[in-house]
Amino acid sequence: MGRVKVEKESADVEALTKSVIEELEPTALEKKIVMETTFVGDLQLDTDTRLVRIILQNLLSNSLRYTKENGKVFIRLSGSTSRIRFEVEDTGVGIPPNEQGSIFSKLYRATNAKEIEANGNGIGLYMCKELVEGLGGTITFVSKLGEGTTFTFELPR
Repeated sequence: MGRVKVEKESADVEALTKSVIEELEPTALEKKIVMETTFVGDLQLDTDTRLVRIILQNLLSNSLRYTKENGKVFIRLSGSTSRIRFEVEDTGVGIPPNEQGSIFSKLYRATNAKEIEANGNGIGLYMCKELVEGLGGTITFVSKLGEGTTFTFELPR
């Protein structure tokens, strides 16, 4: 990917998240997926909004892509004195347990993801991890095959 310059500014990550959700709303409506949001605490953060937007776009678009019609996607943000926590949970296909260790690898796509969506380059989650870590944060996930996945990333204040 090369080097990405981080340009921090004061940001309202609730407003930023809502704008990303709004961008992806047509996809959710088309698939009859309900997107539910929860915003708790102080959600002001000095960060690079361009990079946070890319992370959210990737995680949310993946959730919408791999969640079947009439499913749900939950977006939760919570702020504490030391960090802001972002969660994107879906009721999608999940990630096979034997493939979870590779999910953040460059050019990797889970086998069930390839079956659902032939197009894709396997760079999205790798990029998310690199960007989150470049902003000083961490990213993790939990997934149950056939039930869904929750990606969580935290950024320091």
